[in-house]
Amino acid sequence: GTRAADAKSVQRILKEGGNAAVVVGGIAEMFMDTSDAERIYLKRRAGFVKLAIREGAHIVPVFFFGNTKTMAKLNSPILRAISRRVKMSIVIFYGRWGTPIPFRHPIKMVLGSPIRVTQAAEPSAEEVEETLARVVDAMAKLYEKHRPAWETRPLVIE
Repeated sequence: GTRAADAKSVQRILKEGGNAAVVVGGIAEMFMDTSDAERIYLKRRAGFVKLAIREGAHIVPVFFFGNTKTMAKLNSPILRAISRRVKMSIVIFYGRWGTPIPFRHPIKMVLGSPIRVTQAAEPSAEEVEETLARVVDAMAKLYEKHRPAWETRPLVIE
């Protein structure tokens, strides 16, 4: 099911023996332009790494090819500013004929190998930074290894 994407909710899921999927790019990633490159906002998202280390939860990189081609969006600086202020995405999406019907485009989901973490109640900044660097590297390799022929854009990790 769907739950809040805050640390407390994720901790509860993990303590209950579940797995948590977190879209770490958040609102910032939603407003990135993907016309010339596939862009993900990851390099400054250390909170999920710190939480994974605290809980001893391995991180599995996941990428969906094609999802940024199924809908177009109105990329407005005003909507971006409002979204950040209210901490909720306010995006106007549209598909075929300006409706909410998605454009026809294949989607390919790929999973990487788990990035193993060693549990630590209070991970050091160095541990978090090193693990985040491993996640960034794994995402780049996952993209290059599994990129379908129809995806010609490079991956940019910000």
